[in-house]
Formats: sequence, C-alpha cells, structure tokens
Amino acid sequence: MGLKSVLCAKIEMKANKDVFHDVFTNKPHHVSTMAPLHAQGFELLEGDIGIVGSKICWNYTLDGEKKISKQILETIDHENKVLTLKEFEGDVTDKYDSYKVTLHIETKDEIDLVCWTLEYERPNENVPELISVLNFIVEMVKVLLEAFPQLSVTFDQSNSTALHTASAQGHIEVVNFLLETNSSLATIPKNNGKTTLHSTARNGHVAVVKALLSRKEGILNWRDKKGQTTLHMAVKVQSVDVVNERILSDPTLATIIDRKGNTALPIAMRKGRVEIVQALVKDKRMKWDAINKPGETALVVAEKARNSEIAAILKEHGVLTAKNMKLALPTRSAKELKQIVSDIKHDVHNQLEHTFQTQKRVKNIAKSLNKMHTEGLNNAINSTTVIVVLIATVTFAAIFNLPGQYTDNLKEVPPGYSIGEGRIAPQPPFCHFLHI
Repeated sequence: MGLKSVLCAKIEMKANKDVFHDVFTNKPHHVSTMAPLHAQGFELLEGDIGIVGSKICWNYTLDGEKKISKQILETIDHENKVLTLKEFEGDVTDKYDSYKVTLHIETKDEIDLVCWTLEYERPNENVPELISVLNFIVEMVKVLLEAFPQLSVTFDQSNSTALHTASAQGHIEVVNFLLETNSSLATIPKNNGKTTLHSTARNGHVAVVKALLSRKEGILNWRDKKGQTTLHMAVKVQSVDVVNERILSDPTLATIIDRKGNTALPIAMRKGRVEIVQALVKDKRMKWDAINKPGETALVVAEKARNSEIAAILKEHGVLTAKNMKLALPTRSAKELKQIVSDIKHDVHNQLEHTFQTQKRVKNIAKSLNKMHTEGLNNAINSTTVIVVLIATVTFAAIFNLPGQYTDNLKEVPPGYSIGEGRIAPQPPFCHFLHI
C-alpha cells in the first residue's frame, strides 16, 4: 500500500463566497479567462457542468511545463460551499496512486476563507509531496481574487453573466453583491433579449425582483426579442406576488402587447394560471379588449382553451363574450398597419429567399446527377468495348491458331485428323463460342 498524505491551505477572501463557489461549480471556464498564466483551458468531457459524476479536463502550466488533469466531480454541496474533484487521468496520477482536491469556503470570526485540501497517495518515499501543486493552486486563487471584480462581467455562449445565474436561482445575497459591484449588469441582455429581470420574474423570486428594481428602474419596460415584458414572463408561473409587484411598479405593463399582439392576460390563461388571472382582472387599468394578430380577445382565448373557470372570471368582470366581440372589430392605427405591412413584406422576402436557395440547391443536385449519369454511361460503354475487343481478339487468333489439344505425333493422330490440327475445333461448345 502507498503512503497517504494530506496538504491544506487557507486564503482569506473579501469577495462574496457564493459567487466564488459558483465560479468553480457552474462557470469553471471563466478560470482560464481570469488566470491565463495558470490555467489555459477547460473542457467538459462527459455529463453537465456542476453535476455530480460529470467529467472535466484542465490544461494548466506548472513550473513552466504544460500539464493536463482529467477529473470527475465526486461531491458538491452548495449550502456548505464544498466541491470535491478526483483526478482519474493526468500528470499527477501518472506518478501518484491517487489524487483528490477539495474546495471548501468556510467562515471563521466573520472572515471568509478559501480552503484547498489535497489528498493523495505516493507509491513510495522517493516520490515527493505535492507541495508545488498546492503552491500553484494558492497562487492561482490569489490571481482570481485580485481579478474578481471582472468576474461579474464575463459572459458565456448565451451572453449570460453571473447576475443572470444568481437572479434566476434566487440567490439574493449574490445578487446584492453583484449589483453593489456593478449595477449596470442589470441592463445586459442575453442573446434572446431577456434581462436578469425577465429571468427573475419567470422564476417567481420576489425579493430579487425588488432588489433589481431598486438599482435599475429603467429595465422594467425592457422587451425581449419576442416583444415580451417582465409581466409577460411573470404570469407564466404561479407567483401572484411577483405579478402584483410588476403591476404596482408600472401599471402600463398591463397594456403592453408582444409581437403576437398578446397582453399578459392571454398568456396567463393559456398557462391556466387562475389566481393570476383573478389578480389581473381586478386591476381596471388592464386592457381587456386587446385583440391579438389572430383576431382573438382574452375571452376568445379562454373559450378556445375550454377553460370554463377562467372564462367565468372574465365574464364576471364584464369582459365581452366572443359573440359580442364580432361587433367590435379592431381598429388599427397607421403605425400598427405600417408594422403589419412591414412584417408581411419581411415574411414574403424570407420566403422568396428560402425558395431561391432551395431552387439553387435543386439545380446543383440536378447537375451532379447528370454528371454521374454521363460518367456511368461512359463507364458502361468502355466496359462493353473492352469485352468486344477481347472476344474479337480471341476469335481472330483462333482463325490462324486454333486453341488446345494439338497432335504432333503421327502415331497418335485420331482418325479423320491431320498433324497440327486442333482437336477442339469441331467440338459444339467451341463452335457456340465462335458464334457468340
């Protein structure tokens, strides 16, 4: 059995421990961005980031040498801020029987400490302790802590920041810390146009919603690429408190329509949110007579969805029935009509472009097929020509020198044959061959 060893180092940190823990669990690819001299790359080999059992790979530089470490995530404890990784392949396990590293953030006397523990097994006494690895980790952590203010503005492939993640998960302490560091983070949208407030409202975190609004009021009416506001997102969940918070913050949200012409009310009805519909209809400022692009009102949507409970609530508050709405045809403003025409032109242009590209691809395929057909015919002609030439050659040669079974000995000449005459010539199979 090898020699088991344990090394431990603790570093005081002033950054938020939740955010720091989140980096190594959910955003490890940011490490190489903030400490490029130590870590040069991160790759997910198997599973999902931040999930026990997932496998990852680190590329790093130790003492001027490029090294690699493939690890499996053994344990993760978000509450106690513990993360354990075990190397199953790499430069350390090439020389050591086992190697495991644990990150633990603890608080002692109101001071947060980043604790790194290395557990490994040496095959014999001649193999040195992993002091150089521990020093490497300590230096890397110091670099990360110095660069930590920049962490809040790093992005992933969807353009999400640390604030997006913390807000969506409802981590109010992390949200407050990030907003204190850089309040403009709240205005950064993801690729789909959704801000942190959209994500927070969608997940029903009231405290985070209030914290975001207290820092940046201008994001309240922000629309995503679907034209939806935070109220559109809030009605999709069973959180009446978030919906009330949205309406109280800005009553005009109740009248804003998305790109499909829907206010928040039809969306709530499609999701079957009865309590939220009741909360919305109580507000007299809500635009009940809004008609979406398919020509449907809130009541029409409820009736089509066969949601009798919601339909009854709407009728109770004086919303017109589907039959009566036929008499109240919508009037479009010049701006709306212009937008509709623009949308139609855009759709037609896209369709024509798609048709043109399809025709172009079909023509290319037809050219390829014709080329293949021509090549096939040429190959068939060449093959037939070769066969004909071979037959003609054999036949021509047979005229002068008939094949096989010649008799050179006068004593062995069969009756009816002369010396040098091929005995196979009169045979039926050979005559049939010549005929072909």
